[in-house]
Amino acid sequence: MELSLAGLPFPIIVRPIVRLTDDELQLFCESNDFMRVELEPNGDLTVMTTAGSDSGSLNGYLTMHIGIWSEADGRDRFFDSSSGFMLPDGSMRSPDSAWISYDRIAVLKASERRGFWRICPEFIVELVSESYSRSTVEDKMRMWIANGAQLAWLIDPYSCEAIVYRPGKSVQVLAKPEYLTGEAPVSGLRLPMDRFFG
Repeated sequence: MELSLAGLPFPIIVRPIVRLTDDELQLFCESNDFMRVELEPNGDLTVMTTAGSDSGSLNGYLTMHIGIWSEADGRDRFFDSSSGFMLPDGSMRSPDSAWISYDRIAVLKASERRGFWRICPEFIVELVSESYSRSTVEDKMRMWIANGAQLAWLIDPYSCEAIVYRPGKSVQVLAKPEYLTGEAPVSGLRLPMDRFFG
């Protein structure tokens, strides 16, 4: 079976004749590891190019900062943009950064910790990049909350805004904040924003 997507224009939507199993999705992603792949609730695959250098640098800074805090905090595991999660709505998404408490990870059986975990991170962060409109990313943020995320930050370096999403609450738009401050579940996290808006 030919799985390579080299040479096609991106992003593209791939509509399999039948919905891929978890193992088939994993194989598809491994065969196209130079791309970012997400599974839509209807079974379609959205295939995207990797981030540009500027976005990649910001994503690296984000992951580094959350990782340092997470290691010191000790209540969780953090994940970078190469991590995919199977969500209750049937989709598989890869946030730019994610956090899951050890308490929630503990309920996963050993067999469930292979491939894409069937769990929604409690906290996620997404960055607006050159490749995607803000409205597209805003839709993803609402999807994260609908699937169980307790806190989600959208950082838009182009408008110098940070948008905070919480279940059952209005979206909060912050104009060029100096910091983003974590709250439950990530109380104690403090992310300096100057790198994103410089």
